[in-house]
Amino acid sequence: MTYRKVEIRPCRGDDQALLFGLASLDRGADERTLAVLERETVFVAELEGAPAGYVALEREAATIRVDQLFVSPE
Repeated sequence: MTYRKVEIRPCRGDDQALLFGLASLDRGADERTLAVLERETVFVAELEGAPAGYVALEREAATIRVDQLFVSPE
């Protein structure tokens, strides 16, 4: 397997549909996935300018929890 470096950036509004589609390919995204993408702090991994995954973080009081993590299998 070849190592490929990704860029990590905050999620933008126009990313949501694409991230939902990526999650659907892997595990069947649903209404909860949409809510997480809209409500939580989301960072996008980009590979060669295209989204390749994301992490959704949920803050609860003094803790931060990884709610969803998706990495494209490609």
